[in-house]
Amino acid sequence: MTIAVAATAVPYLSRPLHRLVSFLIAAATIAAVVGGLALPVNAVSSIAIGWGIAAALHLAVGSPLGLPSADEVARGVAELRVTVEDIARSPRQVWGVERFTGHDPAGNMLELSVYGRDATDARAVAKLWRFCFYRDSGPTLILDRFQQVEHEAYMTFMAARAGVLVPEVLAVGRFGPSGDAAIVSMLPSGAALSDVDPAAVADGTLDELLGSVLRLRSAGIAHGALGAGTIVLSADAVYLREYRFASSAAPADRLDGDLAAALAAMAAHVGIDRTAAAAARVLDADTARGALVHLQRSALDPDTVSHLREHKNLLPGLRAAVADATSIELPKLAEAKRISWVNLVFGIGSLIGIWAIIGVLADVSGSLDVIKGARWGWVALAFVLAQLPVAANAWVLVGAVAGQLPYGRCLALETSNTFTTLAGGEVAAFAVRVRFFQRQGYDPATALSSGAIASTVSWVAKGLLFLAAIGFAAGSFHPPESSGGGQTAIWIIIGVLLAAGIAATLITLIPRLRRLATARVRPHLARIWADLKLSPPSPGRSPTWSPARR
Repeated sequence: MTIAVAATAVPYLSRPLHRLVSFLIAAATIAAVVGGLALPVNAVSSIAIGWGIAAALHLAVGSPLGLPSADEVARGVAELRVTVEDIARSPRQVWGVERFTGHDPAGNMLELSVYGRDATDARAVAKLWRFCFYRDSGPTLILDRFQQVEHEAYMTFMAARAGVLVPEVLAVGRFGPSGDAAIVSMLPSGAALSDVDPAAVADGTLDELLGSVLRLRSAGIAHGALGAGTIVLSADAVYLREYRFASSAAPADRLDGDLAAALAAMAAHVGIDRTAAAAARVLDADTARGALVHLQRSALDPDTVSHLREHKNLLPGLRAAVADATSIELPKLAEAKRISWVNLVFGIGSLIGIWAIIGVLADVSGSLDVIKGARWGWVALAFVLAQLPVAANAWVLVGAVAGQLPYGRCLALETSNTFTTLAGGEVAAFAVRVRFFQRQGYDPATALSSGAIASTVSWVAKGLLFLAAIGFAAGSFHPPESSGGGQTAIWIIIGVLLAAGIAATLITLIPRLRRLATARVRPHLARIWADLKLSPPSPGRSPTWSPARR
């Protein structure tokens, strides 16, 4: 804890205090080892844990040493031998890199991208994230910030050599006491695609945009961050900027992802129809097919992804329109993710279930003593009776929907749910039932309501059995003293009832919550009631069945 507090506060201290704190930490560590208060491995582990917590905090919220201020940039930019006036922080920022704008003496717009200490950490975390979840983790990881700006400048020059219009790089270097790296570029006169009126974008400009991406593609250069903010329109010309995520000799999948990102950015700004028409004019069938294979969220920049939250059907509509315009069959999307959230959740649930089973098997020695003196006739009867709830739950599933369901599949589902309930509880079993109904051809609303019917019936039956059993077991029930006796159970019941009463009161008294509950809950309740009325009177028989119809 001491190391974590000290390491977190160090960036905010002056240089003498910074050195004093570092000396005290070193002296305390050596004294703890020499005095026998800690082993060397314990001391080193404490330093590593404390430093890691401080680094994570600085990475999350920033620190004074992470990114310089506008005043520090204004004082230090002279070291780069470039004159920049009216320096101000740019409204559009990216994680780990501080952007500033200004003017040269001639009035041209300049941009300074400053890489502070956080730039290295941000790049490493982003690389690790993509490596864990995506098959393509992006360009090669560069841990030195000066090499990062050199890489950006180099890729900008290579793009210009490939025939693409790019901002002019004026200077690259270090400045300031912290050795921050910076790249200074002259921006073209124009506006980003996101700031231009869609009606003012001519079809020829859209064609030129796709042509610029194809020129990068021919040179084997992947931009890596194409979007409405990195595409600049100046008169009839198209500029592509910000090559910090670019890579040379890029694989084909990354090049296809660039083209897919450009198509998505165009569609988000000028519409699907105009984008598809431009693709038909510029792209050949094979190139269009490669772009459609990678036209998914993982290939898009953050601006386009945020646009998709309000227009969820943009990508499916764009894929269909481009395929139709280029006269190709709509291809299947590539598997971009290394692991999906669903598989991750299932993996965690399986580990929990295995851990629970290990806990049960840990007491197997006591169970063996019980088995030795068991009466096998009763054991066989108990085994048969233990399977009846599974068979009954399968029968409930058959009767929870209007129509026919194979009883064998329902039985297999409920057999597997015995493990699902152990790993994830009743909520996980309910989710599996809903998914099962969907796989049997029912729409999501019907699947949800039918799953609710099955779960509700199960809980009602358990509740009735519980009430019936109270009369037989009330005299022998004794709450464990370790849990506080009966008072703990009473307080739990009171807490649940109180929370339910408060929630009901808030929903009743607050109009906004009442409207939200009415809009979200009432349709599902109405659908459940409708499905309940349509449920067959007995499992396996349709409600409209009659001997005459037969």
